Amino acid sequence: MEIKDNIEEIIGKLYSNKLLGPDELSKIEWWLEQNYFSRETEAWLKTNWEGSKNVSTGVSFNDIRRRIRENNEKLQQQNRHWWVYRVQRVAAVLLLPLLLATGWLAYQHFSDSPQWLSLTTKQGERTHLVLPDGSEVWINVDSRLEYETNFNKKNRSLRLSGEAYFKVAKGKELPFTVNAKSIEVTAVGTEFNISAYPEEANVTTFLKEGIVKLAYSDENNPKKTIEMIPGEQAVFNQKKNSLQVLQASSPHSGNWRNGELYFGNESMDAVFRKMERWYGITIHFNPKDFEGETLTVNLKNGEQVEQLLEIINNAIGITISKNENEYRIKKNKK
Repeated sequence: MEIKDNIEEIIGKLYSNKLLGPDELSKIEWWLEQNYFSRETEAWLKTNWEGSKNVSTGVSFNDIRRRIRENNEKLQQQNRHWWVYRVQRVAAVLLLPLLLATGWLAYQHFSDSPQWLSLTTKQGERTHLVLPDGSEVWINVDSRLEYETNFNKKNRSLRLSGEAYFKVAKGKELPFTVNAKSIEVTAVGTEFNISAYPEEANVTTFLKEGIVKLAYSDENNPKKTIEMIPGEQAVFNQKKNSLQVLQASSPHSGNWRNGELYFGNESMDAVFRKMERWYGITIHFNPKDFEGETLTVNLKNGEQVEQLLEIINNAIGITISKNENEYRIKKNKK
């Protein structure tokens, strides 16, 4: 893999908690976009991190603040949030907790009170990051994860819109809490998946390992709490304000991290919405034409939208017209 435009030198500056200028940020952003989700890139970053002489894990809080102050005296006030956002974006993709910490400290330098920061993925994008407490988060397509600048200092609270898989580091002093639409999930040293897309009626939580407490409200109680055990899936229906807990019938929950796209007896309108998020496309269809139709299929990493459309056509019969990233799908008449 060819490393152009002094990328290795720029990443080395980040390793040692040095700030980047606008040109350097643009170069590394471009390079990341060109090599996004490349196994070769991920392997190179890991090797580069482990072998780098620039890694400065012992840098003090005051030293980081001093560097930030010295390097940002020339920045206009309106550009400060812009800089923090771009460093946050680069850090999230590089998967380096140290870089995330640098971004948070920069933000704290400009604001004494805790602020909510946001990491987002677009349609067709997924990412993975390590939080300062050592917890890992995989963020699925078209999702947003928010957290405060004092994360792992006074709290370990996050807000989620979309889908994410959490592998939580142990820390009983500060419970790890995720707020997702109508539910709140609290965990200590566990693995779980939450799907809470704004356009979906259900908020689904799947517990793989450990124990979580799930809090929600229904028509009769302002707040109820249940405890989940591994293998259980909790489905909260926001329209009915009802919660159903059952043994997960599918082993595929969370496998989207490996590029798998799974549909488990899902209605076609849900299938089309998931396809839009996953492939970054727009699908036009008449919901009434597909009433009662469902789909169960598991696509491996790298399988394209055309392959899925062929599967749907073989299952129920459809006619497809395409204009760039827009698809019009009609069900064939019998």
